[in-house]
Amino acid sequence: MTLLRNFSLFLFSTFFAFSLFAQDTSTGWVKYENNPVLGGAELGTCFDISMIQEDGVFKMWFSWRPKKSIAYTESKDGVTWKEPVIVLSPANNDWENDLNRPSVLKRDGVYHLWYTGQAKGKSWIGYATSNDGLTWKRQSDKPVLSAEAVWEKVAVMCPHVEWDADVKLYKMWYSGGEQYEPNAIGYAISPDGLTWTKYPQNPVFAADKEITWEHHKVTAAQIIKRGDWYFMFYIGFEHENLAHIGIARSKDGITNWERLPTNPIIGPGKGTWDEIACYKPFAIYDTAEKKWRLWYNGRNNKFERIGLVTHDGEDLGFPENVPQVSPLPKAHAHNDYAHKRPLFDALDNGFCSVEADIFLVDGELLVGHTRIELKPERTLDALYLKPLLERCRKNGGKVYPDAPFFYLWIDLKTNGNEIYPKLQELLSKYDEMLTSFDGETKNSKAIQIIITGGTPRQLIIQEKGRRYMTFDGRPNESSDAISPDLMPAVSDKWSAHFKWDGTGTMPEDQKKILDKQLREAHQAGRKVRYWATPQNVSFWKFADETGIDFINTDYLEKLKSFFTEGVKKSNDP
Repeated sequence: MTLLRNFSLFLFSTFFAFSLFAQDTSTGWVKYENNPVLGGAELGTCFDISMIQEDGVFKMWFSWRPKKSIAYTESKDGVTWKEPVIVLSPANNDWENDLNRPSVLKRDGVYHLWYTGQAKGKSWIGYATSNDGLTWKRQSDKPVLSAEAVWEKVAVMCPHVEWDADVKLYKMWYSGGEQYEPNAIGYAISPDGLTWTKYPQNPVFAADKEITWEHHKVTAAQIIKRGDWYFMFYIGFEHENLAHIGIARSKDGITNWERLPTNPIIGPGKGTWDEIACYKPFAIYDTAEKKWRLWYNGRNNKFERIGLVTHDGEDLGFPENVPQVSPLPKAHAHNDYAHKRPLFDALDNGFCSVEADIFLVDGELLVGHTRIELKPERTLDALYLKPLLERCRKNGGKVYPDAPFFYLWIDLKTNGNEIYPKLQELLSKYDEMLTSFDGETKNSKAIQIIITGGTPRQLIIQEKGRRYMTFDGRPNESSDAISPDLMPAVSDKWSAHFKWDGTGTMPEDQKKILDKQLREAHQAGRKVRYWATPQNVSFWKFADETGIDFINTDYLEKLKSFFTEGVKKSNDP
């Protein structure tokens, strides 16, 4: 973040238009329909806030760019805010020409404020206290934190401070690096708010170069301790002018940060007030309403302003360490990516087969059913391959400790010949978990890839190197001479062969056709899947008993209940 995000971003908005999609939130977050709630023509740019909910009032301290000061306002609903007042202005020294990015907490009746002071192309962090949150007294005429380490370059800024009563220490997460936008997040502790000791292994959180939406930089974290976890709300930068908001968590707030699989949770909206970037989150969980409220800075070509998103329920969507589920070899998650937590919802229900549709867009393999659903951060790599590899490493080389195989179906929605080299290159990075083939030699691993849709059959068949892809055929191809190591399954739309909707008894003539398709496929060593099948318990029971290998569904929990509790205890979807 910088003193002034200059007008060159106007040109950027044209460039960025290609990656704006209809969905700009995920995992249950919903933007307030009348955003923004603060800033604009009269106030100018308002950004980077800190907030306390006290006695039914939301108290906000925010960065007021035109005034180069920190201002205060309050609201009863988090939407309608009072006229702001300046509560801390620049000082006559060499590091506080511009004040911004506050972090406020209240302890023992006293408000504590850490803030960013900026001058001469550099940033520092200062400290002040107040009895009322309005009149502040600086506790030092010098910064309490300065850029000293190599990774901090010329700036430390964006402090977020919490008091840990158990260890009687203030804990600060701060951003360091370049002045325009800092690069990573560090950690420090203090007994008094003045004297800080930086964590020797800083930074504690840096950009993941393999995640498109944040591979450039991460910054401006808010940390919330709930239960056994420290939750981090942070900004991720795809490049200097394109930012989204994500969540991560850690047991100690320092190490082993686990990113939310469905990140980012908030992104720019097409043609809206936040169409260029979404910055600096600040979240509060309301225990009475059982709702998260999160305020953030949105930017278009004119201003940064403050907007609001909400999320019902406390659960932020992380996969939990639940008792090991029983794997369901026949359960197939159709259009798996459409679920709240792609892949993880299926795994939590024991599914052994999932399907992802992909498009090749500007060199990236993006996941979605149609182009309008695509988002640059929702890649095949990020949503499926990386989390599957992590899981296999935890489970001794398997997706489930007691299940031999897992199937990842990849439906190619754009030209298969164009997708093939990119997909082959990507899959080769996951050799340790993917079943592969060296000529006629099969190397069995945890996961088998089955290509469907716009399959480039000849490229797969003619692959000279290690092959990771197999493909499905149609039922009338079961008896073909193609090896099951190339075509391990056949599949088709249910209504292309059958009219039966799962109620009553399947007509005899249709049953004979089904039996023939199953017999020929199984004799050839192939599995059978139908899609767009009836979604009712009687059909599932029939499919299971008849020998259909993959039972296709969008109703994960219902199908799990059918397999684990029995037909009598499972209601139709």
